[in-house]
Amino acid sequence: MYPVRTIKAKVFIHKDGKVDLKEFVKDQSPGVNKYIRHYLAKFQVPKRMFEGGYLNPGEQFIQIRCLWGDKQKKIMQD
Repeated sequence: MYPVRTIKAKVFIHKDGKVDLKEFVKDQSPGVNKYIRHYLAKFQVPKRMFEGGYLNPGEQFIQIRCLWGDKQKKIMQD
């Protein structure tokens, strides 16, 4: 089982579900920063999250859950 880490960040969520990372609440290591930016570049908020009122477009603080595994090691070493 891999450890889980929660990172708080300020983001801008677009109406199409794209997420732009603005800043982290606490400073993160360069490897963690690269890891989060790598996955957020591909991530899109599902429409059902907007429809259910769970998230709204715009600037907000979120918690990002990271599951560390072999992919994370490869990204941080690149």
